[in-house]
Order: sequence, then C-alpha cells, then structure tokens
Amino acid sequence: MYSLFGYGKMVADQGRMAAYEAALVATVGQGAIALDIGTGTGIHALIAARCGARRVYGVDLDPVVAIAQTLVKANGYSEIIHLQQGDVTQLTFPEKMDVIVSDLRGVLPLLGRHIPTIIDSRERLLATGGALIPQQDRLWATLVHLPETYATHYATPWQSQPQGFDFAAAQGYITHHWRKVLIPPDACLVEPQQWATLDYGAIASPHIQGDLTWEIEQESLCHGLGLWFDTTLWGEIGFSNRPGETPLVYGQGFFPWPQPVALQRGDRLTVHLQANLVNGEYIWQWQTVIEQRSPTLTFKQSTFQGQPLNPATFTTRRSDYAPGLSPRGRMAQLVFADLERGETLGAIATHLQSQFPGHFGSQSEALGWVADLTATHA
Repeated sequence: MYSLFGYGKMVADQGRMAAYEAALVATVGQGAIALDIGTGTGIHALIAARCGARRVYGVDLDPVVAIAQTLVKANGYSEIIHLQQGDVTQLTFPEKMDVIVSDLRGVLPLLGRHIPTIIDSRERLLATGGALIPQQDRLWATLVHLPETYATHYATPWQSQPQGFDFAAAQGYITHHWRKVLIPPDACLVEPQQWATLDYGAIASPHIQGDLTWEIEQESLCHGLGLWFDTTLWGEIGFSNRPGETPLVYGQGFFPWPQPVALQRGDRLTVHLQANLVNGEYIWQWQTVIEQRSPTLTFKQSTFQGQPLNPATFTTRRSDYAPGLSPRGRMAQLVFADLERGETLGAIATHLQSQFPGHFGSQSEALGWVADLTATHA
C-alpha cells in the first residue's frame, strides 16, 4: 500500500519533508495542476495547494484517504484538493498534470509496483514539460561488519539447538532474506559504490541490475552487503539515506552472506546485484565472488531461494493443468452472474445463502461476503 510508509515519514522525517516542500515550492506555480500519488494523510497535496495549485488530485490505495479528506477540509482546501482511493494506474483525470509528486519507496526504491506506477503516470498523466518529483534515485552498496545483526537473525536461532533439536538445516533458507537495519558508519568496510540509477523521467523497466568490484586494503570480518539510496527531488534539492546521515524512516538494507568471511588485504570481490519485479514483488539476487589466496569463494543468493516451495504448486501452474471450481469459486460465479443481471447486494446474498446454505450462518454473513467480493472485483 502506498500510504503506510508515507504516514511514518511525515511524522518522523522532518528533514525529508522539508526537502519535499522545497521541491514543491520550486515546481508548483500559481494555477498549476498537481497529482500526489500515495497521498497518505495528504501532506504533499496540502503543500501543493498552499503553493498556489489550482487543483490537486490525491490518490492512495489505502482507506487512509478518509483521514486525508478530514485534514483537507480542516485546512480549508476542499475546493482545490480532490482525493480518491484506488490504483492510479486504473484512473483517468480530466486534465494533464503540471507536477506529479510521490514517495512510493520502502527501505529501498525497488518496492512493489513503484516503478511501473511512475512510468504509467509519466506517460499518461504528465503534461509536456511537467515536473516529476523525485527526479532520480541512486542506489549504493558497500561491505559491512554487522556481527550482532548477523548473530541475532541469521546464526544464533538456527545453531543453538532449541529444545535439543538441530535447526541448522534451516539456516540455508534464512540467509537468502535481506532485512532493514541501521548501519553505523564504522560498520562500512570499503568505499561505497553506486550500482544503479533510477532516472524517473526516462526509466522504462522495473528490472534493475549492476556490478561492483572492490580491492580489499585491510583485514576485516565481513557479514554481507549494505544497501541504501539517495535522491534528487528537483534540481539541487534532495536527501541521502547513507549511513552517518540523520536517520530516516527508510533505514538501510542488509543482504547477508551464507557465512561471515575473514577478508584479507589483497582480496578481490565482485558482486552482481539484480532485482526483478515478478507478480508485484521484487526477487533479489546477490552473487558474490571472493578471490583470495585460498580457494575462491562464490555465493549465489536470491530471495527466491529463501522461499520454501511445495512441488505440487508447480503442477497446478502447468499449461496442461485443468483445475475445477472450488465451492468458493462456484459462489463467486453465482455472485458475478447476479451482478450481470443487475441484482442488488441484498438479493444476491439471499440467492447465495439459498444455494450454499452450509456456508453462511446468517443473511448478514452472506451479505458481508458478497460486499467484500464485489468491492474487490466489481
């Protein structure tokens, strides 16, 4: 959902909000039309209205727009700001936007359908010469020494033999998962390198990859990779989420190795980082080659490998598999057929309860099921 991060950032990151406000002041002229994607509680929309926008559209997937509507009214901008709950890629508007502002990031900008949403909005909704905020995000990586984080989340629970059982076999799954952390500056073992740039004015694909190389200059124990981003909102206006800066709600990402590695002076590391959007979620890959005096170490890690897979799942996704309708599917079929005939929700619920008497304890329960189904699909 767009708004969950947005609300926390509004409260916790005053520096980030000051940067967004400065970007809006620089781009929203008198009479401008603006779109706030992931409006949350409406803070960006309110700023745009105060800057002189003639009309501001705010869209969010989350029902938090009801709170935003209350705040818009309380601040006297009900005639200017128009809010809507929904997916902006499925919406149309009566005019093109002079400014489109968003913050759809998570710990990293590669979150859900962030990039496809920006691409769609840029191509369909932005006026010629209009402004996108942010303009660009840059992704950075370094090697990190995080012994407490590694022990707490990736080692101790699986090596401590809880209740006398050997859980070590599960550790192989866990080290394919990355997590949000706060990286102290002194935990960074090498100079960070930029591995990708997200130029929102030109980006055409949500899939990102990049390669990094480091020559190790001093001995250190390394536990994996640390990732973060910095941003250009507009012109010279932006902020950084690098270790050592004022902490932002995003945090940084820690991508562990299967085991800590004692790096030696003269070792050479190459890392391939890749993130592919699949069914609305990113699958991350981080492949590391450590060339040492001893045999070379190679780690091939992926969030896909961290998922326990049931072989039966693959059978049901084959092109020659012929599934039958479950009882739930038959109930949905009845509902949609009644919708096609123009029946009311109450009439559909009555019909549903009569055809599937064992599934609902009351008329109101059937009505609730129908309402939930139609709210999602109708």
